Amino acid sequence: MGMRIALLGATGATGRLVIGAALRDGHEVQALVRPPRPGSAVRTLPLRDGLVQRTGDATDLESVAEIVKGCEAAICLVGPVREAAPEFVHDDFLSGKQTPMFFGSAV
Repeated sequence: MGMRIALLGATGATGRLVIGAALRDGHEVQALVRPPRPGSAVRTLPLRDGLVQRTGDATDLESVAEIVKGCEAAICLVGPVREAAPEFVHDDFLSGKQTPMFFGSAV
């Protein structure tokens, strides 16, 4: 059995490729999908076995904490945001207090 992987930035081009590869390799993916904004196109993922989609905000502590709960790994493919990265990313996750994370960039 594979790992349970949390994925932030799942609806982008790179996120979709990561989902496909992870599912093919037998992993489960929990994808954080941002809620639709007024006037913006809704970005959704097709329903697939092993893929769980949760609506939330990658810059919100509660959203991220919920999506990584129970995961063995997490991948962040979120593009640049106007706000600075939340301090909890370093304090909790990279210090070893929480699930190990791989931080990447889709930029």
